[in-house]
Amino acid sequence: MFKIFRIRQYIARFFRAIDIVFILLGFVIINWMSQKRYLFGLIPKKYKRNGTLKTQPERLRTVIEELGPTFIKFGQILADRPDIISDKLREELKKLQSTVQPFDHDRAELMIEEELGGDIKQFFSKFDKECIGSASIGQVYKATLLNGEDVVVKIQRPDIEPKIQLDLQILKYLAGELIKEYPGFAAVDIIGLIEEFGDTLLKELNYLNEAANAARFADIFKDADYVKIPRVYLDLSTDRLLIMEFVGGIPPNNR
Repeated sequence: MFKIFRIRQYIARFFRAIDIVFILLGFVIINWMSQKRYLFGLIPKKYKRNGTLKTQPERLRTVIEELGPTFIKFGQILADRPDIISDKLREELKKLQSTVQPFDHDRAELMIEEELGGDIKQFFSKFDKECIGSASIGQVYKATLLNGEDVVVKIQRPDIEPKIQLDLQILKYLAGELIKEYPGFAAVDIIGLIEEFGDTLLKELNYLNEAANAARFADIFKDADYVKIPRVYLDLSTDRLLIMEFVGGIPPNNR
């Protein structure tokens, strides 16, 4: 039985690795085609806007979205590292923090009902059908509770944990092969960095961790007039669903 499980793992890893290679290869080909005017008409529409080619940072963001949640999360981290990447690329990658392509809204609604254990109308007097934000792990909707309080409803993307686990396995394998080929990379501890990144990412998959952190910060800053920590509705939240008080505001990077 264990051998069958291992074989399935290897097969899944192989096909996912092929998928990653083809996505990255497609990005390289599009970059090459963008330098050849006579090939412009063959470039897919998703890489264009109003008949002109999107910028390279925009195309890179599109590719990262196609690669999936693990790579999107890494892109989000890079977006906050001006010491590593250019400002233009950072501004584009920041879109990965809230404007990733959302998954089907009807499916999201069904998942929310599954987590709540009942029809949405049993819990909300109003529920917006379009999400107000979508990122690597989940997407957010605005709603109003039966008592009239405005809230945000964050639901996790479907089947996300096995996808992330698989990507992390592939990244660790590739890191190990890289170290075998170039022993000098061992000094950087690439595998350790991937494991640390993976541990952090997997913890984020349990929304109750986020709820606990919010409660802890609310207690720490309870006497600070200049800090507002949104209330978490723990009685409605689960490890895949987080319901918090809606607080209006502007993005930290708004100029």
